[in-house]
Amino acid sequence: MSRGKDGKFPDDQLAQIFHDATEAPAGQYRARGCPAALKYIEILGIQQGRQWGVCTMNEFRKWLGLKEFESFEEWNPDPVIANAARRLYQHIDNLELYTGLQCEQHMPLSDGLRFSCGYTMTRAVLSDAIALIRGDRFYTTDYTPLAMTSWGFQDC
Repeated sequence: MSRGKDGKFPDDQLAQIFHDATEAPAGQYRARGCPAALKYIEILGIQQGRQWGVCTMNEFRKWLGLKEFESFEEWNPDPVIANAARRLYQHIDNLELYTGLQCEQHMPLSDGLRFSCGYTMTRAVLSDAIALIRGDRFYTTDYTPLAMTSWGFQDC
């Protein structure tokens, strides 16, 4: 791509590059989706969860108010993934949180939904975002002209 006489790149070519770059996500939470270069990092994440005594996937879902998984197939309907998890964990209640979140059946991408991960992780991220907003005093108790500069209050 070359610049025009005005020194700018053509808008239509730039738009196509941005469209192509965002059409397919760079990465996706899914079973066996970790690049080989990051495999060691994934292993460290699992080990750290064990050292910290992190809750299981079903314990986390229960804490979020979600229905607990009753089978590995409900968690991930791919028989290869479900059977591999079954061999490692024996029962769905033993499924580790890190593995459970990474390998949960992801929600399909659609218009307006570009956050491609499982329902549990989506719920957790959205709950965290809501808690941050509700806990920010500048959105709640201090959302007054007295607590902010006049231009800051007008920007809100």
